[in-house]
Amino acid sequence: MLVLLLPLLLLLLLLLLMLLLLLLLLLLLLLLLLLLLLLLLLLLLLLLLILILILVLLLLLLLLLLLLLLLLLLLLLLLLLLLLLLLLLLLLLLLLLLLLLLLLLLLLLLLLLLLLLLLLLLLPQPPPPPLLLLLLLLTPPPPPPLLLLLLQLLLLLLLLLLLLLLLLLLLLLLLLLLL
Repeated sequence: MLVLLLPLLLLLLLLLLMLLLLLLLLLLLLLLLLLLLLLLLLLLLLLLLILILILVLLLLLLLLLLLLLLLLLLLLLLLLLLLLLLLLLLLLLLLLLLLLLLLLLLLLLLLLLLLLLLLLLLLPQPPPPPLLLLLLLLTPPPPPPLLLLLLQLLLLLLLLLLLLLLLLLLLLLLLLLLL
């Protein structure tokens, strides 16, 4: 009986060993699959990280470009403002020069009038008759003639114009110093 059971027992043992080996193989396969899945997940995570880094770098580059464009625009605006200021200063200088020229013309006209009046005063007049001389000596001195008053007024005007010219020259010098 024992002799008959021994081969059966051996067969059973062999079957059990085979099953164990199969189970071990299956476990190994499962472990390998898990490792492969983990590696794939890691690769995917790395790819995602690389993509995120690339996106961030692109955004930073765009921001830098925008900042550079803004700086260029600001520089252009500043240059335009400086040009406008220079043009305004040039216009002011031209206006002051025109005023100076006008005042010089007025001065020349007044000087011509003064010269004419002086020539009129210095023209030789006919001597008065003796009777008129006596009358002039006996009568009180008359008020100053109109020509003298006009001369005084013209002299005052000339002085005022000279003062204005001096003031304008001072203003021009100040503007040139500021430039």
